[in-house]
Amino acid sequence: DKLYHLISFAILTLPIAVIRPKALWVIFILSVVYGGAIEVLQPLINRNCELADFLADVAGVALGMAMSKALVRLSPTIADEQ
Repeated sequence: DKLYHLISFAILTLPIAVIRPKALWVIFILSVVYGGAIEVLQPLINRNCELADFLADVAGVALGMAMSKALVRLSPTIADEQ
């Protein structure tokens, strides 16, 4: 379950961070807030709010951003378009 959270938030964050590499802090903050909001709102639909899920979301955001930095460094065409 936690692995799915990590993967989904990495996939969510990666393309956004590749497109806007200069806005990494904004992307990070908004993605973490989104993950937190999902967890806080879950009790409204009879699901459990779990800190471990939130931490997996944050780890996924960090992974997606790290991968985007690597992609931007490896691909000069991506960096030139920014």
